[in-house]
Amino acid sequence: MKLFPNPVTNELTVSFILPESMPVQLLVTDLNGRVLNQQPLNGDA
Repeated sequence: MKLFPNPVTNELTVSFILPESMPVQLLVTDLNGRVLNQQPLNGDA
């Protein structure tokens, strides 16, 4: 998984590779584990 820029300001780019197409869920948490944002994604292989 690649995340940039680091540190994040207003926008974050996330890239990842899946072995096959499947739905995925992106969760953004703070340092205490609280979910700040969650986004369902269509993961294409």
